[in-house]
Amino acid sequence: MNLYIGCYRCGRICADVQGQFVWRAHGRGESLHMVAGEGVPLGQSECVSCGACADTCPTGAIAGRGAPSTIDRWTRTTCPYCGTGWELAVGVNAERIVQVKPVLDAPVSKGHLCVKGRYAHGFVHANDRAIDPMIRVEGLWRRATWDEAIAHTASRLDEIVRAHGAQSIGVLGSARATNEENYLAQKFARTVLGSNNVDCCARVCHAPTATAMNDMLGAGATTNSFNDIERAACILVWGANATENHPIMGARIRQAALRGARHPPRVAAGLRRGLAQRPRARDRQGRLA
Repeated sequence: MNLYIGCYRCGRICADVQGQFVWRAHGRGESLHMVAGEGVPLGQSECVSCGACADTCPTGAIAGRGAPSTIDRWTRTTCPYCGTGWELAVGVNAERIVQVKPVLDAPVSKGHLCVKGRYAHGFVHANDRAIDPMIRVEGLWRRATWDEAIAHTASRLDEIVRAHGAQSIGVLGSARATNEENYLAQKFARTVLGSNNVDCCARVCHAPTATAMNDMLGAGATTNSFNDIERAACILVWGANATENHPIMGARIRQAALRGARHPPRVAAGLRRGLAQRPRARDRQGRLA
């Protein structure tokens, strides 16, 4: 903390963006410095390691562990973790990813990142990461070139279509892939393979949500943008943990609550009445669930 200059940027970004209120000024004059919570070690505070304070610190008083001194180039991309669409600026040094920073003009993440997006990039250069295509021959895996793997896959798919028909093949998309990649996957399934069996993980984990939204709204997809969080006077989170599963969205909801978005008494009372009067689900034998 000998580099601390009293700008309080760390405290402001922790409170105004992440909403954790971890950093606090302690002391006066030359003894002024920042402490976590009531002076506890950082690991015992409310810190969630989002890294915003290290990102905004102008002097290096707070810095990410192992932060490099030089970056050869920055690449803008999408975070691969929760699938919500946060944007990353990936810094490369000597052809290795060494630092990740938020994209300030990103429409969804708005210049913020969570601990996974900012710091959990070590898997890219992990020693046990599979970086080559693998082909299974007689029950054993062997490395192959990309051309060999593509040719082998195309050959097997062609054999299956000829023997069993196109509808015997299904293609799975991914919530962690980009919209463009999932679009190409379904296009390949329908136009190249001739199969309409296209699915993704959302059918499993979001099936109840999609069914309810389709019945109520006519489409099993969201009807709101993330920017509506800041415009809402009341936010209802039902059966979810946004701060754990989608931390940046959770931080935006937390900030909206701090600005006054609440459950008014009338709304809360209506919810209680609705829950008490809702029809109870029955199983296939007609018994109440």
